[in-house]
Amino acid sequence: MKKPDGNPAPAPAPPSGWQIVEDLLRRRLIWTARSLAEPAPRSSFGLEALDKASGGLLRGGLTEVIVPGGGSATIAYAALRASTSRGEMNALIDPGDGFDPEAAAAAGVDLARLLWLRPPDRAATLRGTEIVLETGGFGLVILDLVGCRSDQLPSRSAWPRLARRAREGRTALLALASHAQARHCASLSLRVTRARFRWRGSGRLYWDGVELEVELLRRAPKIS
Repeated sequence: MKKPDGNPAPAPAPPSGWQIVEDLLRRRLIWTARSLAEPAPRSSFGLEALDKASGGLLRGGLTEVIVPGGGSATIAYAALRASTSRGEMNALIDPGDGFDPEAAAAAGVDLARLLWLRPPDRAATLRGTEIVLETGGFGLVILDLVGCRSDQLPSRSAWPRLARRAREGRTALLALASHAQARHCASLSLRVTRARFRWRGSGRLYWDGVELEVELLRRAPKIS
């Protein structure tokens, strides 16, 4: 661009370092140490063993629970029951199509407060989760990866994006998986080392819950 006298106009001054930092803070691409040090609000898993081991689900963070054996459905139903009982809306991203609405309702989940997505592939799983987190208004978003195909699992590069979306929306994002997926992107990581199912009745037995043994694998350190 030229000035009226025909000489080139000087190039605009580049933004200062502080202007760049302010822009990144405004867009929530970085956070201050003080904001990271603030204790994250938590809510109940709905299961004593998980609450006792972790202190509860992180709101505004990614929690991963590794369930090598059985018990993932019980964890999902308990968390959904606890959240819907608080009057919150919830979302379940279920690429493995393992959700049983009748069993969930019998476990106390309010299905009227649940959005259920069954994405067919990896891209749809990631995009569906991101859209739900970006939309906001959900107390709990569960990404159930137990039993799904390997080509439906989010890639490693996707997990930082999902964790950031959860933080921006102050939403509890719970990932259930047979093997570690989120790794260092999870603010809280737990492994169910044993699940023992309880039954009651004589003759015909009725399921009466599950007893879990839980190992705390990772809790993001606080910054002081």
